[in-house]
Amino acid sequence: MKEAEGPPVFWKNFPELASLCWNRHTPQIAESLALQLYETNWPFVDQKKMPTHEKEFVRHLSKTFASHLHV
Repeated sequence: MKEAEGPPVFWKNFPELASLCWNRHTPQIAESLALQLYETNWPFVDQKKMPTHEKEFVRHLSKTFASHLHV
């Protein structure tokens, strides 16, 4: 998967993703990179705190990029 696949995502709109992007200096990342961050750091993602719109976003990423993640 290339880092630049998929439309840009404003990661600050997704609290759990934002916690994974603490060292990013740009307001957007590609969808594929968002998925890569979720997959790599899934044990640290608090699914109970994840808002509905972020769960839907993870489902979208999982379906789009054929990921193993399930929320």
